[in-house]
Amino acid sequence: MNEFGLAPGTAALPTEVAPDIELSLADYERMALECALDEAGGNKIAAAKLLRVGKSTLYRKLTQHGIA
Repeated sequence: MNEFGLAPGTAALPTEVAPDIELSLADYERMALECALDEAGGNKIAAAKLLRVGKSTLYRKLTQHGIA
């Protein structure tokens, strides 16, 4: 399990992160990006495939969220 409670080989976010914490859509998006990058071992093209987005979209979202 990783920090988001996901088993290896999964790129989905848990349905409940923490019941007492309210997260914004941007928070969930950032978590999805970080989770996909972690699952892909830092490979951005593989992370884009896991998220089912184009590589340009992934790079734009990474920039928006300040993720390298």
